[in-house]
Amino acid sequence: MVDIHQRYHVLGESERDQALKVFLVEDTWQARKRLLLKWIPTAYLAESELLQLRYKFAAFVQLKHPYLAAFYDFGFIPESQACFYTMENVEGESLHDYAARQRAATPDDFTWLYGIAAQLAQVLDYIHARGLLHLAVHPQRIRITPRGQVKLMDFALVGESQGPVAWRWPGPPLYLAPEVIQGEALDVRADLYALGCTLYECITGKSPLRAGWSITSGMRHGLEPSLDDLPAAVPEELRHLLQTLLAREQGRRPRDDQAVLQALNASNGAEAPHKAPDTGWIYFQLCDGRARSGTGPSGHLADSGAIPAAADHRIGGGG
Repeated sequence: MVDIHQRYHVLGESERDQALKVFLVEDTWQARKRLLLKWIPTAYLAESELLQLRYKFAAFVQLKHPYLAAFYDFGFIPESQACFYTMENVEGESLHDYAARQRAATPDDFTWLYGIAAQLAQVLDYIHARGLLHLAVHPQRIRITPRGQVKLMDFALVGESQGPVAWRWPGPPLYLAPEVIQGEALDVRADLYALGCTLYECITGKSPLRAGWSITSGMRHGLEPSLDDLPAAVPEELRHLLQTLLAREQGRRPRDDQAVLQALNASNGAEAPHKAPDTGWIYFQLCDGRARSGTGPSGHLADSGAIPAAADHRIGGGG
């Protein structure tokens, strides 16, 4: 098979992530460690979008959390009009497949879901505390390892926690909050809406927006997701949490990930950690072509200077 960037030996095409090709590769610089490599065509991207990709990946590689797949390397290949990034190859199965097995085995028992939901809320709390949004939470982008651990896979688009999305829709429309589709100001509650869609699908095998929904009708008429397909055995507290997560208006959803964890604890009678393990803070902002980063929860940012706009530039390195 071919090599990419004189480093990554391609073993085969792994899957497709929307329009992107995904390859299983061996990193010849890291003892042939197996990674996933995502190939992004750049022919139709503006220069500003290419710069955004570089800036955002600079933030990705600094994120380290047990429930988040790791990012390693990013590069441009001008002769192929493409760029790529590499990330952890997570063993296991998608949450979509895992939930289907659980529904078949225990159709009236949802205790398995609380641990999954708590892990997702914790990793989203970690991401949001660093000023980032995921904006692509859905069952196919979440892996469950053989040990039952959640791994949230790569971000389709990460932006600032506030302000409108200026780029393309980041994920499948059925999991996007109304404010994302309408190009309105966003905050962490956009990811919480997607979390609600994901948990609903885990329980029912269906999207809460499946019946007669379209992007156009959703934008024009403000359709509210229906909870009619939830089984009667779903506890009232969990049903209420789903109802608030799926609220069309941001103000009716939980205020943050901590509120979701507290609601899960109240529903399950458990004590999930209210804070994800802290492995350092990063704040990422795009401002006048500069990437700003800083350490510490105080939020004071140190300007790191403009990132050069060279055509072939790489961020990251070790796998």
